[in-house]
Amino acid sequence: MRDRAHRTVISRHSERAEAIANAEFLQRALTAYFRDGGAHLPSKQSRVVVLNGLKYVHLVNANGTIAVYRVDCLGRVKQLSRPPKELA
Repeated sequence: MRDRAHRTVISRHSERAEAIANAEFLQRALTAYFRDGGAHLPSKQSRVVVLNGLKYVHLVNANGTIAVYRVDCLGRVKQLSRPPKELA
């Protein structure tokens, strides 16, 4: 019984850590977007997406996709000129 409760605590901790990391990636992408002269304000629908094992930050507004950033293994973000078709 104790082992199952311990696994639940670890699971909640890892989910929380993942949410914090995703918020950090989203913030980095927003900073890069505005630093590069982004003219449109992204909405709260912008999110971190995992496709084929790769993380992307998808910035959207009411008109659709405004930018897509790839998150590398070091946590850096880089804007993609051609985003994956699932996010375009």
